Amino acid sequence: DVNRFEGLTFGSADSFEIVTWNLHNYPSSSLSVEYAAQALRAIDADIVALQEINIGSKFNALDDSLAGWSGHLGSSTNYGDQDLALLWKDATVTVIVEPYEIFTSEYAAFPRSPLVLECVVAGDTLVVVVNHFKAYDDNNIDYGNPEDDEYRRVMACQLLDEWIRD
Repeated sequence: DVNRFEGLTFGSADSFEIVTWNLHNYPSSSLSVEYAAQALRAIDADIVALQEINIGSKFNALDDSLAGWSGHLGSSTNYGDQDLALLWKDATVTVIVEPYEIFTSEYAAFPRSPLVLECVVAGDTLVVVVNHFKAYDDNNIDYGNPEDDEYRRVMACQLLDEWIRD
């Protein structure tokens, strides 16, 4: 019953915070839900973007353990079960469009389709995009090679830039 994150502070009632957290193959143990919930309560951010959710029921358990929060788990990954997810505080975030995924057929650039949340915070409309670009390679961009991880990240950035501008 020890809260390993007691004393950790980040968010406040006077500010708005968005946090991104790669949980790396979540859940990795039977305590993952409990520890993640403790950390998120301590961090006290308003929106949390998550990467590498492997078991949807454990994401749902995390969401259920956070009173006053809502969440959404993405579903169109082409990279195993490593889905993207969002959690948000109901008191500060009003969802205006149910979360949705973009670039679902652009596997070369996005093996995990970005997850979008359109919401209102303190009267301002926000569009939050969660992504998890392809990683690991040799640090050299092989332009034109859709199998090269660095080039895949370039393509993802270009597509995302176009989407934002549109």
